[in-house]
Amino acid sequence: MAIAAAIYLIPWWPVRGLLLVGAIVFVVVMLRDRALFFMNSALMCFGAAAASGSIPTIKSRVDIAETGSGRFDVLNSPWPAIVLASVGGIAVVCELVHRLGWPERHSPARGPSALPGPVTNCNAPIKATTQQGPVNTGPVQHQTINYGAPAPSGSAPAKPTSPCNLPPRSPTFVPRQNITRMIHDALRGGTHTGALRQAAARAYGGCGKTVAAILYAHEYAEQYPGGRLFLSMERQDLTTALASLGRHLGVPADAKDEEAAAMVKAALEGAPNSVGTHPASLLILDNIIDAAQWNAILETKVYGTSDPLIPRGGCRVLITTRAESIPQAATVPVGRLTPEEAREVYRRFAKPEGAPASQHRDAPSDATADAITSLLGGLAVAVAAVAALLKLRTDLTWDGYATTLRDTPIIELPDASREVRAELGQGGTALDEHRRTLHVIDAALGSLPAPERRAVDYAALLPEDLVPAPWLVWMLEADAARPPAKHGGPPDPLQLEFPKKPGQPPMSAAAVVAHLDTLDVLTPKTEDGKILGLHRLWHSRVNERARDERRDRTPLLRAIAACAAARRATIIGTNPDGADRGVNNPAALTDQSLRWELTPLAETCKGLWAAGHSGPAAGVGVWLASVLQDLGRFAEAATCLPLSPQTDAAVEAAIGRKNLAIAYSNLAAIQQAQGDLPGARASTEKAIAIESKHFAPDHPTFATSYSNLATIQLDQGDLPGARASMEKAIAIAEKHLGAEHPNLATMRSNLATIQQAQGDLPGARASTEKAIAIKSKHFAPDHPTFATSYKNLAHICLAEGDRDAACANFKKALDVLLKHFGEDHPRVKITRASREAAGCTP
Repeated sequence: MAIAAAIYLIPWWPVRGLLLVGAIVFVVVMLRDRALFFMNSALMCFGAAAASGSIPTIKSRVDIAETGSGRFDVLNSPWPAIVLASVGGIAVVCELVHRLGWPERHSPARGPSALPGPVTNCNAPIKATTQQGPVNTGPVQHQTINYGAPAPSGSAPAKPTSPCNLPPRSPTFVPRQNITRMIHDALRGGTHTGALRQAAARAYGGCGKTVAAILYAHEYAEQYPGGRLFLSMERQDLTTALASLGRHLGVPADAKDEEAAAMVKAALEGAPNSVGTHPASLLILDNIIDAAQWNAILETKVYGTSDPLIPRGGCRVLITTRAESIPQAATVPVGRLTPEEAREVYRRFAKPEGAPASQHRDAPSDATADAITSLLGGLAVAVAAVAALLKLRTDLTWDGYATTLRDTPIIELPDASREVRAELGQGGTALDEHRRTLHVIDAALGSLPAPERRAVDYAALLPEDLVPAPWLVWMLEADAARPPAKHGGPPDPLQLEFPKKPGQPPMSAAAVVAHLDTLDVLTPKTEDGKILGLHRLWHSRVNERARDERRDRTPLLRAIAACAAARRATIIGTNPDGADRGVNNPAALTDQSLRWELTPLAETCKGLWAAGHSGPAAGVGVWLASVLQDLGRFAEAATCLPLSPQTDAAVEAAIGRKNLAIAYSNLAAIQQAQGDLPGARASTEKAIAIESKHFAPDHPTFATSYSNLATIQLDQGDLPGARASMEKAIAIAEKHLGAEHPNLATMRSNLATIQQAQGDLPGARASTEKAIAIKSKHFAPDHPTFATSYKNLAHICLAEGDRDAACANFKKALDVLLKHFGEDHPRVKITRASREAAGCTP
């Protein structure tokens, strides 16, 4: 007002112009700071009021000239002073309100300012004055930012307290405290102000890495008084993404992206306090595609400078990604939901928080919940989709849905429904189509390098949850050893090349299998890690796609069969001279370290038969069935040799006529053990008929066939026929194998049984003792084969009236059996019952 009066009164135009410019500058400066504006306004108004109120008194004493260009009249009215004093009072009130109640802002130029900027509450209390956890120590690095904005370089934009744009915490989010704890530990590393502190929550799609990042930001809210900001990086660069955060950090709305990004960076880094530390802030960069995108982010600079745009200082950067590794970032794997976490998901959807009781339903039992989770492989998006479906469809029961889920194709899982995707979305938007279970698994399969994809293809054809790790290694190595196709020749569908980095050897097959374990694709099912399980949904999807695409997987199945057949050398072994030891090898029965493979082998053999690959299946079953039979696993043994006239040609082409006859002989032994005597006799006679067409009557192969036929005739009560067949078998075996061959021990034991049934006890005892003598030259004293001999000898002694000798032999038999088998084994039960029936004392 005083300046305006001077401009009006002063007659010199140059002075008037200078005063006018000064007045404009003065008003602009005051307007940029409310406190300065109100304070100066109050002072001027009170001063002017005092002056105007005193003018009538002055006029009464001094005669003011009424001539000249600067003439003015002073009225004797008090109203001008009253009005000016009132304006001053209003300015004082505004100043007090501003200082006591209005949020304080700091402009890029100086002191507090009035830049607007909304703040999201995020439903999480923040203690902005307390910094817990690690803090930055070390020298402060001053940065020069030159992006053409009026703000001085290196200053942060106006920033509200604890800015936050996180998606709200959903009541259906399940706390995964083991994951959030690992994220926090990874972000705490490092203290230097110039260091980039970052962590990467890594997983394939659908595992819930974004939810884990949001949960972490909410759970550790008090650790980040500088703010918690969330950015999706799928379709934008770092400059654009950071600029979009400006509205949360008080950046002027009209700032260019380069300017806004620089101010956001400065705000997130925070100004150092008196001890050189920065208020911690958290920046979540969601869905970094790969290491290339992250490298591009690291190379992005503040516009016009060489300073990296990615925030440092007090800012921690949390990345979510499907990439296996991110440069400079500590990786936190986000794996499958545990059964306990999945149960909580079902419970929260069944009984939504805040919903009336009328909208609640019973949660599944733990057993049903675990069954559903197992079928879904613990994949978070699939588990949540099932929970959302059962929330919406109250006509479905948990038990009923669990029953149908095994046969539900992945394409028909609940997240195919729009209603379910709407339940799973965040912030009022439905779950994106590309985040469905079907698409995340297809994307993951497509991202695997060739060796890993081949391992997954093999695992999908092997028995579910029974994938032997050594088999995968063996098959991958065999495929890698296949020569490339000759020029102009057909390509080998199994030929495989391992990727090789410059200056490094190719990745090994064992490393490929181990890496799939780290990716949570092939996980150990046993403590020793020998048996693996392919993720259930991956298993289903690989087989679904093969069927839909009508892909010929015969080469893969034949490779599996070749691997299974090669395991004979490990399980059966060889003699010192290199000869096959046969299925009577003691290790095949007594070495527990070899038995772990028998169940996968049996299931694989069964699967090969079912897939129509009877030839390769018989190549495994012809020896495996005998091992399983000797272990008393008759049902599994039978599935290894489901021979029929329809399969004879294929089996003979694969394993030869001799082995076809052996296969029928082995099948007969299994049928006999199961009580199917007519079937056993028919199979044995079929084996003899096959042999008779190709071999001389005294060929060694007939020894086994006649021996088997004799035991069946014995069980049928044909004692003369049984004795004749057994003596014929012994004669042929002795001629070709020698009198002390281990096969003769079995034959003489069987002859002893026939002799005993005929009442020839001296002959039976002599045959049994000779069998024991032969076995003693080939087997350890505690081999299970001695149990049969001791038991047979005990029965003979008992029949002769020598109960003491009988009890002693029963005890020997039982001691041998218990060393290898449990109390519930059939042979143990039979031997113990026979001993008790003989009246032997314990």
